[in-house]
Amino acid sequence: HIYSSSSSSSLKKQIFSYLANSFFLDMTKKNLGLYYDNKIKMIRERRNDMYMSIFEGFLLSEPYLKIRLSRNNILREALTLIELQDQENSSQLRKQLVVEFENEQGIDQGGVSKEFFHLAIDELLNKGYTFFVFDEQTKLYWFNPCTLESEKEFKLIGILFGIAIYNNVILDVQFPKIFFRKLMGKRGTFEDLHESHPQLHQSLRAVLEFEGTEREFEDTFMLNFQISLTDTFGSTVNFNLKEDGDKLTVTKENRQEFVELYADFMLNQGIEQSFRAFKRGFMKMTINSPLNRWYLPEELEVLICGSKVLDWKSLQSSTIYDSGFDKSHNYIK
Repeated sequence: HIYSSSSSSSLKKQIFSYLANSFFLDMTKKNLGLYYDNKIKMIRERRNDMYMSIFEGFLLSEPYLKIRLSRNNILREALTLIELQDQENSSQLRKQLVVEFENEQGIDQGGVSKEFFHLAIDELLNKGYTFFVFDEQTKLYWFNPCTLESEKEFKLIGILFGIAIYNNVILDVQFPKIFFRKLMGKRGTFEDLHESHPQLHQSLRAVLEFEGTEREFEDTFMLNFQISLTDTFGSTVNFNLKEDGDKLTVTKENRQEFVELYADFMLNQGIEQSFRAFKRGFMKMTINSPLNRWYLPEELEVLICGSKVLDWKSLQSSTIYDSGFDKSHNYIK
């Protein structure tokens, strides 16, 4: 506690909170605080339902966000259920998630939900959807400028990601750091391409650093203010970076503008509608969350996707063996 004197000479007690000054805290403490913050919200939603039932005469609803689905088309069924719940009563999405698979017995105490998210993300990335594109060099995903999915579907994917965070589940997908900065209101720049699109960044850097004559520059690069991307079906799709871009030649004089517009298209303009819809869904689950106050973008990355660095020595040193196992056991090795 910090005490200070007021102008009236009476003492006012001001409460100091470490969570209100989160730069004091490491990720473990922040995650623990977020965990309890989410649990309190879940309890509050159940309590509100009970009050509405008792005092307003409403039918008492399910105490959990229960999703029951088959294993045949997990992602599509889950998005349909989320959409229906969002339209009927979106506050129900803030209840604790409970997942049930059809014709399977078992009580979801966290493990089934984690399996559900693992399978749903696997379908999202590998079953022909065009939400994201994968970079073989970086092993990262990014929003697809040539997507065939609607804004409504991107919003539902955002809600799905938000539900995962709300229920303390790490998702098996990796994004570049600019993804998390954009979630916190930043915009992508040319330098962000270094991680998200390294080959493109290298090519554009060559355009900026070319030292030949104007004629040599134009003969070498032969660029205009139009770019070409390949869609899911292998077809070429052209985008003008500015009005009548296909008729405007890139020169040494305007190459900086070309590079900035290209980067802005890949990280902002070209995916604006998709990302805005995704963020709208994500924020529906995190609008009252302390994420923006407590977490830096790189910490948000670890929260959503987990750490990319696994410390096996720390795991080994903190492991306790029982039931006949020890560190030399073949299964443990």
